[in-house]
Amino acid sequence: MAAEAQSALLLGTGLSMVDAYLSLREAGYEGVVTALSRRALMPQPHEPVCAPDYKLPNLKGLSINQVTRLVRTEARRLQDSGYGEQAIFRSLRKQARILWQNIDIKQQKRFLRHIKPYWDSFRHRMPTHLRKRLLKDMEKGNLRIERGRITGLDPEKGSVSFRRKGAQPDQKDEQLQSDIIIDCRGHRPNIAHSAVQTLINQELAFIDDHHLGLKVNQRGAIIKADGTASKDLFALGPLGLGSLFEISGIPEIISQVDQTARFLAAK
Repeated sequence: MAAEAQSALLLGTGLSMVDAYLSLREAGYEGVVTALSRRALMPQPHEPVCAPDYKLPNLKGLSINQVTRLVRTEARRLQDSGYGEQAIFRSLRKQARILWQNIDIKQQKRFLRHIKPYWDSFRHRMPTHLRKRLLKDMEKGNLRIERGRITGLDPEKGSVSFRRKGAQPDQKDEQLQSDIIIDCRGHRPNIAHSAVQTLINQELAFIDDHHLGLKVNQRGAIIKADGTASKDLFALGPLGLGSLFEISGIPEIISQVDQTARFLAAK
């Protein structure tokens, strides 16, 4: 039970970590909580006032590097006007799917490896009062944020090995032992599930280029092995993450479901 545990370790530092941390406290856990992630980035707080009617220019045709420079420039401009950068990410969210599908695989891989953790930090925010609570608990030593790449996990022994950034090649991985280990690294579709594998074996579907889910088109129709879109099979929501990227939020899923429903109704 949480109240009896002497140590707790959370893998990841995003919104799922925040939920898990608060749940542990509500369950009576009073010890130190350690949260571990590769870049140790926590969600940014919601801003009380966003720039009104802000819109990014059309991003179609821009590279990831060009979009990154544009976001930085716009952030400085808004800051000079007394606003934060949240309005940028609200506007960017509306173009994210189109932008994702208009860049090549190499740029997509670069984004996932180097930029996505920062995107998640600014895109998936937490209420301001929770951010203040976590920072206060960090000052008291009740919450520790560790930065490192997870290299091993043994739930039965309560052991996690990780490697800090800048560690020498011959340096051994560090170890963390804990009574409670909670994986907070976010949901990913189980592409090894028998139902998914059956579709793949029958050439009715195939894995996307990033091995995050199934290859789908905008409305979620599964792309078959011959490259054509299925008229009967759909993978809605996060199962199409690698194809569409921004498809885990409620507004995006609702929009996708609406497109699919209209397509099926027309049939």
